[in-house]
Amino acid sequence: MTDEHILSLGQLIQLESNTNTKHPTKLENCLFELIKRGNAGLFELEAFNTYGETCLHSTISTLHNRYGLNFIRDKHHHMRGNQVLVIFTRYKLIGDARIEGIKLLIQLAKRRGKQLQLEYQKQIEIYLKKREIFQDDI
Repeated sequence: MTDEHILSLGQLIQLESNTNTKHPTKLENCLFELIKRGNAGLFELEAFNTYGETCLHSTISTLHNRYGLNFIRDKHHHMRGNQVLVIFTRYKLIGDARIEGIKLLIQLAKRRGKQLQLEYQKQIEIYLKKREIFQDDI
């Protein structure tokens, strides 16, 4: 998927016209960012800047322990303004976990009484087709 095909989570969740609209959960926001970023993954500062996440490691733990999603964990070196090196963990969904993440994202949205917009479902189909093409080449 190219960046031009990526929408914000707010654009992806179909909002109802009533005033009781529930916002995406922290798990949904995290999953969306992980899926959107693909192999680039996500680390704490990006999660905080993107959707206000302050405990990414806990959210990842929930996604792994409760929902069975598997992650690659890489060290990410970040230089703070005062030239002090800080090491974060960068998380990436691996293999079929990305597809399972998409399914979980849809399931979580449905629990809130929402459905992912058709356009996002099209993006999922594009991702799956690319994956099939890649699998055929192996």
